Amino acid sequence: MGEAGTSDERVVSVIVPAYNDPLLPSCLEALSCLETPEGWRIELVVVDNLSDQPLAALADAWPEVTFLVETRRGSYAARNAGLALACGKVLAFTDSDCRPAEDWLVVALRRLEEEPGVSAVAGRVDNVFDSGRPSSPVGWWEAVEAFPQHEYVANGYGVTANLVVRRVAGESVGWFDGEAQSGGDADFGRRLTQSGGVLRYEADAVVRHPARTTWRELTAKGRRTAKGHARMEELRGGGVLQVLRSIYALIKKLTSVVERSLVRPELDGPSARLQYLCVGLAFRTFWFVEMCRWRVRYHRQAARGALI
Repeated sequence: MGEAGTSDERVVSVIVPAYNDPLLPSCLEALSCLETPEGWRIELVVVDNLSDQPLAALADAWPEVTFLVETRRGSYAARNAGLALACGKVLAFTDSDCRPAEDWLVVALRRLEEEPGVSAVAGRVDNVFDSGRPSSPVGWWEAVEAFPQHEYVANGYGVTANLVVRRVAGESVGWFDGEAQSGGDADFGRRLTQSGGVLRYEADAVVRHPARTTWRELTAKGRRTAKGHARMEELRGGGVLQVLRSIYALIKKLTSVVERSLVRPELDGPSARLQYLCVGLAFRTFWFVEMCRWRVRYHRQAARGALI
């Protein structure tokens, strides 16, 4: 592991935003066990987004990690702060509640080196259940829907729970929207791919994420992502046509929930299929209503010239 700020070109910098996350120590433990790709050096950067308790104790426990503070709220603002400090020609992103596999960077960098035309690699995100399998309706939803990274890549982006990007590619389109509270990874990925950058899915570059198991946890994520989606849509404009597109998208998502409840192999019985179906229909509807609520709010802000 190396220190931030050197000029070594063969550095891969891992950037982790953190805010009041009790799982950050387990993330740091996993990062400290990463295998170093041959010919490379790993730089670890944690950006504290003004957690209630400063991370000084963790800094003492992991002296090989560079800690800094970003005062602007939001994980994308925190990532940008990490990017400004990091020296790697490759940037790897994960979240503070994730545990990357030991060979995560070895696999991702191998893919980049084998395919020089690839701009970024989005790896697999595995849900981890305490009991080894879902034990609640929300758990069954998570087992199927939480991080379908291969589907995201097909739509032009990858989630920052597991994303490895060449610096030159990221800088060519600009990194993350620091004002975004959610959806900044989709915005960045689509700008990258729409400009001609190549994004690949790599199933063997694995990061593990604890599965959500309660409706409260799921709707907290839903509110955040709906808010981020609404902001992005308002910035793009579209008016009534965009509203019609959103209604059509909702119908497609509800139809997909029904179809997946019947065919997905993760749902290993009638009970699991019914639980997935009920949560899915409720959550997709909840998310749509929440997104519409934020669209109205952002539209009013835009009319006043106050949307950020």
